[in-house]
Amino acid sequence: MFSKDNKVSMKRRVFAAAAAMLATSALVVPAAAYAADNDQYTPADVPDELTTAVDEAKNAGITVTQSEDVKQPDQSASDKDYAAQVKALKELIEKAKANTEACTQAQGLAKKINDRVDELKAQYPNAKVTTRSITASDLAEYERQANNAGAENEAALNKYTTEKAEVDRHNADTKRVEDNLKNHSLYKDEASGIYVTGQWNPTGHGLGYYSKLTAHLVDAAKKGTVLFKETGWVPGSSAVKDANTKVIVNPTKASIPNGVNDSTISSGTPTALLTNVKAGTTFTITNAAEDDHGTMYDVKITVTAIDRSNLKPGTETADKSVNLVVGYENGSGKHRGILFDYMNANDITLSATFLDKSGNPVRSLQAFAVGDVDFHQSSTVTFNQSNLDVMNPPNSQLTCSGKRCTANFMNNVDGFNEAPKGTFAASGVGTSLTYKHEAPNAIARDLTEFGLFGTGASLASDKIEYLPDPDLNLVKVSEPTCPAALTAAWHKNLVKVPPTPPTPPTPPTPPTPNTPPAPPATPKKPQKKLARTGVGTFGVAAVSVILLLAAAGVLTVKIRAAKE
Repeated sequence: MFSKDNKVSMKRRVFAAAAAMLATSALVVPAAAYAADNDQYTPADVPDELTTAVDEAKNAGITVTQSEDVKQPDQSASDKDYAAQVKALKELIEKAKANTEACTQAQGLAKKINDRVDELKAQYPNAKVTTRSITASDLAEYERQANNAGAENEAALNKYTTEKAEVDRHNADTKRVEDNLKNHSLYKDEASGIYVTGQWNPTGHGLGYYSKLTAHLVDAAKKGTVLFKETGWVPGSSAVKDANTKVIVNPTKASIPNGVNDSTISSGTPTALLTNVKAGTTFTITNAAEDDHGTMYDVKITVTAIDRSNLKPGTETADKSVNLVVGYENGSGKHRGILFDYMNANDITLSATFLDKSGNPVRSLQAFAVGDVDFHQSSTVTFNQSNLDVMNPPNSQLTCSGKRCTANFMNNVDGFNEAPKGTFAASGVGTSLTYKHEAPNAIARDLTEFGLFGTGASLASDKIEYLPDPDLNLVKVSEPTCPAALTAAWHKNLVKVPPTPPTPPTPPTPPTPNTPPAPPATPKKPQKKLARTGVGTFGVAAVSVILLLAAAGVLTVKIRAAKE
């Protein structure tokens, strides 16, 4: 049925089909292996640039840690990641260096300022040094505040230097004045800085006798002594207040108990009567002093002692209580002398403390004349912060011992009108003075009178003072708070291993067609071969080849049979 050429052509087509089937079947096994390699990674080489950057970061004080490896899809991605890590580390290194430089600069600034303060403190031991705690959000703000502190120190030093030069000049002048007072004083108390200069004035009438005396106070630095220019009662302004005994305001002669002889107060104006006076009785006279700046002060009077031991029997009033009349001298002037009249006692001691309007005691210079010391009476003046004895003028007819002056006569003296008889001067400094009046021969029911203060009784006075050194206040600064150490993390990369594509199998060489054998003499019946079941270890490809070859053999046999 087929020609020889057709037979050959068919065989070729069969073999070609078999080869194609074999090639197709050979691709099946490598495909499975390729899919299994998708999760395989290999470590990527760490570039030297990254290793160097890590070392530089550590040297810059950065806390560097290595984190877990990171998987990258390919080498290109790994290279980009490493480059990014290098860039980030370099930027962080620059920041760390900047922080270190800024911190070092701030610390150096603090040291410079504080060393300067130590230097000035050594030069000026009285300088006051404080430390300023600087709270700043960053080092730039710290430096701004620290520089301000340094500028303040230099400004304080310049101010101190200027003021100190002025103080030194002033104190040098004060020293020259003090030295002159020491050499030309009539009375002096160098310890308290009191110097009385001038002379008694015999031609002066009454208190004019004291008109040429001047009390000088050389005040030590920071004593702050008040110079009273006027002391005494101010009519219409002064008043007796805060008495812890019964007070009769503006007493009349009729209010004096038991018809007491009141002739002794006829020269003055009584303003208050205190009855049942005892040691501890206190009262205040308002607006009783004025300093050289026009500031007014009060004086608190305390009865500290009363002596009744020498009263003549039968001369007491019926109630036998001590009464005290407080008033002021008649005459003119803003500040009048304060008059005290007491009865039913020989001696009475008063303490006078001058107070500011807040009730605080003030240290003051007092210089005044004391008069009306007669009938063997004695007067004692004591200041709590000086030791100047009373000044006894010639012809006073007083005997003065220490701070106590006693009349040597038994007759009446008309106040200051007979000065210097029965008068003396006193000067001192302190927050209080004590005055004791003794009348040993007093008739109990009679009023015994003495006067204190008053413009007329005041001596001329002035004050010079040493100035304290000006204050030098210096400021140290706290140490800066430097930024915390920076941190960084880096990692190695793992690169995905690309799958290896399978190598295509070499197609099998088609079998050379068999030369048809010589026809047998006797035709043989073709034998059928049983099909083999199952596939061995040859796989799908081997089975396909055998089947193709078998088909080709059957076909050959059939062709041969047909030919025959």
